[in-house]
Amino acid sequence: MLTLRPFHPDDAPALDSILQAVWPDDAHSREVFQDYGPAAIKPGQTLHLTLVTALDRHLVGFGSIYESKLHPKPYYLHVQVHPEFQGRGIGQQLYGQLIEILRGRTPKPLQVSTMATQERAVRFLLDRGYVEYVRTYLPLLAVQAVDLNTFADVEADVQAEGYVIRSMAELASDPDRDNKLADLHATVYEQTHAHNRPAAKILRQERTFFLNDAIPEALFVALKDGEYVAISSVRAGLLPGQLETAWAGAVGAAFADCPLLLLAMRLREIAYAQQHGFTHLRGEFDSVDECLLTAMDELPWQETPDWVTYVRPGPGGILPNR
Repeated sequence: MLTLRPFHPDDAPALDSILQAVWPDDAHSREVFQDYGPAAIKPGQTLHLTLVTALDRHLVGFGSIYESKLHPKPYYLHVQVHPEFQGRGIGQQLYGQLIEILRGRTPKPLQVSTMATQERAVRFLLDRGYVEYVRTYLPLLAVQAVDLNTFADVEADVQAEGYVIRSMAELASDPDRDNKLADLHATVYEQTHAHNRPAAKILRQERTFFLNDAIPEALFVALKDGEYVAISSVRAGLLPGQLETAWAGAVGAAFADCPLLLLAMRLREIAYAQQHGFTHLRGEFDSVDECLLTAMDELPWQETPDWVTYVRPGPGGILPNR
């Protein structure tokens, strides 16, 4: 007998097992979907609810729907069903119940993300009116195979344009360094998320979170006339031997030199990885970020399956960028 009920904290280990079965070789996807919602939403709380499905008291699937204070334009939704129980209508039932929860709330777009290789999930979404909105490329770079000597002209080009690149650690003598870095991160984040506009007030209030996982020796800043104008960094990866690209971009007049600056800073990140014995750098580049994509083309990245975001428009065709 199939039953559906709200999530209880005691369900977490079983839901972890479902995620392991759905995403056995993908720690990143498991991490994304592991934020289970409370059993109920209290008045005034941001929506965050998880429902679980049990078959003869054995948990076989779950689904969550939530809102983001930082990105409030859409509702976010996902459904996970153990592979052994897929194709039985369990995902449809979970999805239907989650949609029903929204009927009394403000109409907004719905946003769902999955890997391009999840053909059943992609077909499910397309059949329900979702459209591909953003594609996130997740390539791997074998850092030890990169010959930095072949990029000697990049540094000369950076200097010729009047820029100086420093690591966060090298900027320790600047008493306002962290504030400048947080502000620069926030500006870059805002301009690279025009497709899902962040709430400006929340972004400014919480901008210091960008530095939470910073590696001072592997976070690089381009300066011009003493101003912080571009940034790129890597952070610890989920898998052994890996680093992951973090936030990157340029602001103001420096945006015209963004591909050159990001390449120069990325080469420094590769040097850091080589020196510290890392084997791979995992990229994360959105299809809407032309600067990152241009800089990416200069290096021998190896393709892996893409992460794809789908949107079902809200009333009047409203998308998260409006």
